[in-house]
Amino acid sequence: MEETGNPVIDAGQFLGDDGAFSENWQEQAFGAEDPMRTDATLKNTKDVRSMCSQLVNAQKQIGQFSSGREFAILPNEQSDQTEIDEYHTKCGRPAAAADYKLSEMQVPEGMAKDDKLAEHMAGILHKAGASSKTATEVYNGYTAFMKTAMDENASQNKLDDAEANRALRTKLGAAYDKTLRDVGVMINAFGNDIDADETAALLAGLPNDSFATQLLGKIAAKFTEGGLDIPADPTSGEMTPADAISKANEIMKEPYYVTDRPTGKPLNRQYHDELVQKVQSLMQIATNTGGA
Repeated sequence: MEETGNPVIDAGQFLGDDGAFSENWQEQAFGAEDPMRTDATLKNTKDVRSMCSQLVNAQKQIGQFSSGREFAILPNEQSDQTEIDEYHTKCGRPAAAADYKLSEMQVPEGMAKDDKLAEHMAGILHKAGASSKTATEVYNGYTAFMKTAMDENASQNKLDDAEANRALRTKLGAAYDKTLRDVGVMINAFGNDIDADETAALLAGLPNDSFATQLLGKIAAKFTEGGLDIPADPTSGEMTPADAISKANEIMKEPYYVTDRPTGKPLNRQYHDELVQKVQSLMQIATNTGGA
């Protein structure tokens, strides 16, 4: 008599005296519609002893996995979102992405915390079903990688700057120091009235910027060509005493005229000396002692 489509099993048909199964024993033991008929695990089961061993081992593994917590059923393509969420929860995923607390974790020394990055990563990891432990490992691994990349990039930038400076020194030769000095005077003359810190940053980068240094050097040369930068009287081509006094008064309002280190500005002794010299020359023009 068959039950659920399976034949009545006569063990003697497929089981030898030594307990070994005959070839194609599944076809003899299970009906055509029974999935056991083609099950791969059973196909690799050669005798009663191996079948018993598999059963015992399976029970041990299930007991170890489920001990102390509920058993987690692996989702498949038919699982709905509720079943998937239940699986992730049982595997250690917190209730919400914020519960990973990634923004509270330490980052490598010298690297600034990025709360937006931590929040973004937490959202992705939660959607992927990561446990709290996995999320911590991923975040720490990522920040460590980024710090290494930052350090390597900084080292490469230093090498590039050094090479750029060597190339500029070679190109300018003996004019290197004078070019940078003239450019510095010109930039300070205008830049410090805008932003002293940005001016200092610009000057610091020029020795590694060949094009900008050469371009500004040519501008500085034109700017100082012929000596002092004193505009002539548009009608006569000469500066009148009144114009000279007006120009001198204008220069004397410049903070660097009074001192070579005005409050809140960097030291610039050369620019201070130039302003003093300009005022002296203008006063000579104003009093007709220096020639007009």
